Amino acid sequence: MEVLKIGVAHRPAPGEEQSGDRCFVQQSADCAVLALIDGLGHGPEAAIAAEAAQAALRAPDRQSPSLLIQRCHERLRETRGAALTVMQFDTQNWLLEWTGVGNVIAVLLHPEPTGKLTRTELFGRGGVAGVQLPSTASSSMRIAPGDVLIAATDGVHSNFAYGITRFEAPQQLADRLLTRYCTGYDDAMVVVAQIQRSEA
Repeated sequence: MEVLKIGVAHRPAPGEEQSGDRCFVQQSADCAVLALIDGLGHGPEAAIAAEAAQAALRAPDRQSPSLLIQRCHERLRETRGAALTVMQFDTQNWLLEWTGVGNVIAVLLHPEPTGKLTRTELFGRGGVAGVQLPSTASSSMRIAPGDVLIAATDGVHSNFAYGITRFEAPQQLADRLLTRYCTGYDDAMVVVAQIQRSEA
């Protein structure tokens, strides 16, 4: 069984056929790498930057988010750059490690036994991968089966996570959040990733 059950909803900026927002996913039985990429601006040049970052993230072996974002930074130097958040979900140790640059917003929701949802924002740093990368240091936190990660690019209003009072299927929730919170001015993407219980 894969680590994450994922839903992705996206749309290009008005008047554009291509989007510079991309979701990258690579999963194994006990580890998943999830990244949100937002090519600077919108249109074909933003899409080229996003595709370059996707190519840099593909790795045959397990690598840390810090190393992956460094690889993206080097690959993106010949492009206009991108905002980027890279997350690694380890279900052997039940740990989430992440690093990010730019204005991708990510929030981890944890359901308490009472039914309340605890929200923890995954903060990144200022800058643009490919242009200025101030630090690649990663952060980490504990995760549990059933936790849900919701992340969005800056074409989505930043308060998207606070309208959630219950969980839905990841794709259904991603679609609903994009419809409700899309700004209508830029490429927009919402990614919902639910952590599955390990079968080990």
